Amino acid sequence: MNNLKFNAWDSEEKKMFTWIYIIQSAWRTTGFIHDILTKTRYDKLLFSGFTDSKGDELYAGDLLEGKGAGIKYFEIRYEEGGFVVYNNLGRWGTLARLFEISKDDKYSFECTRIGNIYENKEILENA
Repeated sequence: MNNLKFNAWDSEEKKMFTWIYIIQSAWRTTGFIHDILTKTRYDKLLFSGFTDSKGDELYAGDLLEGKGAGIKYFEIRYEEGGFVVYNNLGRWGTLARLFEISKDDKYSFECTRIGNIYENKEILENA
C-alpha cells in the first residue's frame, strides 16, 4: 500500500465522506479532518491498495460482487494489520488472494464494488 487514504462513515449523520471530499474539506477548514481523526462517531475505512474490475478503489467496509464463481458477495474488512474478505459462510481469505484468483484465467472470476456495509446492508442480508 503506497498511499494512506481512507473514507469515513459518520454514524450520527449516516453519511459517507470519501477521501476526495475529506482532502478538499481540509483545504477549507482544519476542524473537519481533526474531527474525523479524533471523534468516535466516524469510522475510518482504510484504502486497500486494490481496485475492482471497473477501476474503483476498494476500502474496508466495501461490498464486492463476484462474477464467475459460486460465492457471489464479499465484504472487505481490515483485521490484524491486513485486508480480508468475508462471505455469508464467514472468513473467506485475504483480499490479495481473492485478486490473485481473479487474475488467473482458469477461474474466469472478477470482482466489482457494489456498495458498502453502511449504505447497502440489505445486500449481505439477502445473500
